[in-house]
Amino acid sequence: MMSYRVFFLTLAFLLSSAAHAWGPEGHRITGYVAQRLLTASARERLAELGVEDLAVAATYMDDMRQALEAQYPHSSRWHYDNRAVCESQPQPRDYCRKGECASYQIERWRSVLSDPRSSRADKRDAVRFLVHMIGDMHQPLHMADHDDRGGNDLYVWLPREREPRRLHEVWDSRLINLARARRAGANWAEDLLDRSTHDIAAWQRGTIEQWARESHQLAVDVVYADLPGVTCHGRSVDHVTLTREYVEEGKRIVPIQLTKAGVRIAGVLNQTLK
Repeated sequence: MMSYRVFFLTLAFLLSSAAHAWGPEGHRITGYVAQRLLTASARERLAELGVEDLAVAATYMDDMRQALEAQYPHSSRWHYDNRAVCESQPQPRDYCRKGECASYQIERWRSVLSDPRSSRADKRDAVRFLVHMIGDMHQPLHMADHDDRGGNDLYVWLPREREPRRLHEVWDSRLINLARARRAGANWAEDLLDRSTHDIAAWQRGTIEQWARESHQLAVDVVYADLPGVTCHGRSVDHVTLTREYVEEGKRIVPIQLTKAGVRIAGVLNQTLK
């Protein structure tokens, strides 16, 4: 008979499995971008840890989600912060109880990676977690919630599509596919980085908390504010038809967020591993 522990771990996995931030392709793009910006020292240290391809490391937390939940209970919550959309200053006691959120865990695992007493296995996990969680942080719906599980309970129609999609899915993957227009992920990542050369230094400044607030504000100002019928007063609508303008704005924002994520992943690893 299945033990109660295994049952609840499995249930937690199933309930959280719809909340991936960025699809696999989006995460790989952040890894491609970060890989190009690594210092020689960081590359050497990563090779020693057995993590030489950040595009592969970027999907580890999603690929191994159920196994990680057993090894690290509640790690399925490390992909997001439930920062309320309708609060000007969401408090950690509300969106990050007991440290089970992305912003807290990024700081935690950065400390593990920098600690000379950490084991090689822990440092390897730390790299995989940092690459993934910093990527997650830049998907606006993983830093925001409107009583809809980060857009998972809100269904939307895109122009010319017959079936509704979850708003979360639109920002996870659909806008990525529309923006890259069938270009191979590695090639598109290279193009994105080449376009952002002058922004790299500015994007790498700041703290994890500042980056989280930036993404949360993007959710407030764009993701939700531009949705017809969705407000902070009264009951929000359950189904929304997206305008062409909304989709075009999403196609503009998503590549920037993916590039920022990759640039900041590289900055964190270069600084922590030097």
